[in-house]
Amino acid sequence: MIASLVGPYWEGVLVNAGINAILGLGFYITFTTGQMSMCHAALMGVGAYTSGLLSIHTPLPFAVVLFLGGIHAGLLGVLISYPCLRLKHFYLAIATLGFGEMLVTIGTIWESIGGALGVQGVPLKTNIYNVYLFLLILIYFFQSLWGSTFWRACKSIKDDDVLAAASGVDIAKYKGITFALGAFICGVGGGLEIHFTTATQPFIYGIWKSTEIFTFTIIGGIEIFIGPIFGAFVLTLLPEVLRAVSNERMIIYAVMLILILIFRPKGLIDNDVWARCLSFFRRITFVRG
Repeated sequence: MIASLVGPYWEGVLVNAGINAILGLGFYITFTTGQMSMCHAALMGVGAYTSGLLSIHTPLPFAVVLFLGGIHAGLLGVLISYPCLRLKHFYLAIATLGFGEMLVTIGTIWESIGGALGVQGVPLKTNIYNVYLFLLILIYFFQSLWGSTFWRACKSIKDDDVLAAASGVDIAKYKGITFALGAFICGVGGGLEIHFTTATQPFIYGIWKSTEIFTFTIIGGIEIFIGPIFGAFVLTLLPEVLRAVSNERMIIYAVMLILILIFRPKGLIDNDVWARCLSFFRRITFVRG
């Protein structure tokens, strides 16, 4: 039905935007404890490979292989986070980048899972409905966490982990949980993507993909979970909108990113912007009611 309204091409663009929003949320939940991970693309690849290979070689339902792909990525996320607990900022980014490149290299030389040629022949099961269903589930999950004790503990670690530890917050536990959650979300996102493209290769999940996922959050906003979703949609749809000026579109795209970083250092959506949006929607609802 949606394809008939927007066309198959734009339906594909919207699917990619939804998957990118999921990946942005995966990075965001990890970043709530101040962990700037640069291996989420590799963990996305773990989920993609796991769910794709299970779809090819087993009769398991689509939802089950997505879940198992996310679980596999989440467990690896826990293993990666443990030796990185004492690292912060760029040191953590470099360490996780090393882990990510190691996973990509393993995928490239491991012939039994396709080697450098990757995985081919994955059944097409991802569509706009199941992508946005999972995105809605994540929005409900993040909204439920917002303002909770768990969320406040994460924010305290991000603001000042020494003070948080002195207040009795178990830093290792919360960092491990958020890293695992982020890895799980990215793993499911990878599973959705491979069941849409029907094939993948290891190099896709390297540093450039991690940088792209990181950019969704930085451009969209790091203060509230709506930010990464908005950033993912903006950065996915903007190049498509600018196709009319194909020769200049990447220059325009780059200039807009630079302007956003200069004039909106907290991202396009911060707490103040979101509060004003909610107030506006409430007024509209009140007037219509």
